[in-house]
Amino acid sequence: MAGSSPAMTAAGYETPPCHRPDRRKREPASGARASKLDYLGQRQEQSDVFRTGLNFGMFVLAVGLLMGTPVRHAQAHPHVWIDLSSQFEFDGDGRITGLQIDWTFDEFYSAFVITEAGGAAAMNQETLTGIGRRNLANLREYNYFTELLVDGAVQSFATPETFDMGLREGKLWLRFSVPLETPLAPADHRISYAVFDPSYFVSILHVDGGYRLPSDNAPEGCKTTLEEPNPTTEALSLAESLDLLDSAPDSFGALFAERVRLQCS
Repeated sequence: MAGSSPAMTAAGYETPPCHRPDRRKREPASGARASKLDYLGQRQEQSDVFRTGLNFGMFVLAVGLLMGTPVRHAQAHPHVWIDLSSQFEFDGDGRITGLQIDWTFDEFYSAFVITEAGGAAAMNQETLTGIGRRNLANLREYNYFTELLVDGAVQSFATPETFDMGLREGKLWLRFSVPLETPLAPADHRISYAVFDPSYFVSILHVDGGYRLPSDNAPEGCKTTLEEPNPTTEALSLAESLDLLDSAPDSFGALFAERVRLQCS
């Protein structure tokens, strides 16, 4: 259960979270990639993971007050930012057993959660563990915001058995492992994963170097590479038009997601 802080470095924020620039902004693609939104627009389903169990109305109001604008004008997805570190987990035979996910939440979301939990004085380990447990329960429906592809097929995960939740320098962090139901030999498959909120209400991006293989038991000849997102002009425009209460197209967040690829020789 809850334990020590994860060994990861969170990127510092120089601006308030609601004004935070996209630190991996890219020029949008053109042509056929713009057609991705044609089918995305057919479905509307807002992810509720970070709303469930919290007073979301108060969160909306707080965001509006921070921005100095009426709530109806608090626009542009995303509204919560997570710094990510992730890595494959291997067994003694070099097979993939799951993924370890480390999240550090932005200052504003952290402050909101702390306030809702009773303030800084109430943030003991029991309270932190309860927050982590509720977040993981909410994430289950969304496959823990993690899309693992094996030969092009999306994999399901078993329920995480352990997790850690803590508070460091005013930011909440959550570390958990999502286990595969069956260990997987990496040399036999095409394997990649992405960690993202389908609704893009939450932005999740790796910290520098936060996708490397573990140094202790990764198979020889394996390496990971990071494929950065390249959203279309239409996707960027739609994200900028969505306010806190708007629903995004289902899987819209995939267009803004980084993907880690595993290559083994």
